[in-house]
Amino acid sequence: MNFIKGLFGFGSRPTPPSVQRPAEWRRHLLSVAESGDVAGVQALLDNGADINSTADINPNPYSLFYSNWGYTALIVASRKGHRELVQALLDKGADVNARGRYGGTALMEAAKNGHREVVQALLAKAADVNARDGGGHTALIRASGEGHREVVQVLLDKGADVNVNSNVDRSFDPDTALIEAAKNGHCEVVQALLAKGADVNARGRYGHTALIVASRGNRVHMSGDARRGLPDAGVVQALLEGGADINARDEDGRTALIVASRDGYPEVVQALLDGGADANLKDSRGNTALIEASKNGHHEVVQALLDEGADVNARGTNGKTALLFGAGHHKVVQALLAKGADVNARDENGHRQLFGAELKAAEQEAARRE
Repeated sequence: MNFIKGLFGFGSRPTPPSVQRPAEWRRHLLSVAESGDVAGVQALLDNGADINSTADINPNPYSLFYSNWGYTALIVASRKGHRELVQALLDKGADVNARGRYGGTALMEAAKNGHREVVQALLAKAADVNARDGGGHTALIRASGEGHREVVQVLLDKGADVNVNSNVDRSFDPDTALIEAAKNGHCEVVQALLAKGADVNARGRYGHTALIVASRGNRVHMSGDARRGLPDAGVVQALLEGGADINARDEDGRTALIVASRDGYPEVVQALLDGGADANLKDSRGNTALIEASKNGHHEVVQALLDEGADVNARGTNGKTALLFGAGHHKVVQALLAKGADVNARDENGHRQLFGAELKAAEQEAARRE
């Protein structure tokens, strides 16, 4: 309340909103809403602040106010998880479905940040559970991508469309809720979505499925927090048990096995092989899982693929075999030679690409076979 006292003056009559600059007045309301100060927000509303106003100016992105630009007080309070303030604003008539920056609603912000009680309060006031923001995302997609299991369940129980695909603008990274959850390794969310009938083979951006994104190493959170980490083998298994097409391809012809082999995840590769993945399928460039694993030096994956019958002499880009791609990765070369890789194989340009110790080992292996 000190901020409010300073705004209106100690012991003096408050400055009427008509005298204040509108942008400044809205700014005060949003700043107090962000702090969760129920009494402060009430004081501003009692003095004429518009409960549904938004900051319609674009401030310096380095200013403290920038994070609230384009939002209403309800959206700000929902994003921060101020349950008591959210209820007070709703009781005062705040527009529960008002749109903020990029078309987001209070429900989307609360769901994205995992504020279950706020989500429940908004839904109780008829928040549109299937509303989409400017990128096509719904509250369910937001919550699923961030792994908020309890929020996801609340939204599903209130009728959230489990199969809505936000693939409306390829400049964003929109997908189904299942794809977002799988991409970020949220096993419990994946299971909850599947239990509600999520289409396990739905296609997202670039034609990928939940299984394909769950099998790769690069995870990108919807919040923008990009990091690299091990894919969750539990997610892969849950998707397989849910009927995922194990040999589905993305727009580049890559299967889950190819991307897992490329990124070097033995546990995922083995789970896919055990599930019946075809080890000899090729992507649009002609490369197999074995070639991708060999090229990137993943000798454990190479061995697993060879043990499951991967074609050791299959040709890929520019006519190269796994042996040619694996040059420089000693353990990979050894594994390939032990499984009968053609030591005399050459690419389309006639190059062999084995030198020094590797060439000597290859020649010795060739002699041994003779």
